[in-house]
Amino acid sequence: MEFDYSTDLSQSSNVVVCVRIRPEWKNERERGTNIIRTLEPNLVVFDPQEGNAIKGRKSTARRTESRFAFDRVFSETATQQEVFENSAKHLVPALLAGYNCSELEKLIL
Repeated sequence: MEFDYSTDLSQSSNVVVCVRIRPEWKNERERGTNIIRTLEPNLVVFDPQEGNAIKGRKSTARRTESRFAFDRVFSETATQQEVFENSAKHLVPALLAGYNCSELEKLIL
């Protein structure tokens, strides 16, 4: 799914939260266990289906769809270039001018 990332994040606020959805692994595709969808450039839907429990964990909780909004969401088809251009590039001039900038990346499996 391709989105228009034309919104300028550089003027939005001091903290910008961007999320990149990783591509599915082969075994996830084979089992059909994809539980994350990107609906818009800033909306992620987490929708665990029955039978998609995390391996090794038992859950008695009712599974329901949850929606999460971020400043920007990159789908599993987004390239490294797209992620950089639309999330961190605007920080480079401030960094080179000596201002504090932070780019935090975390991989969540």
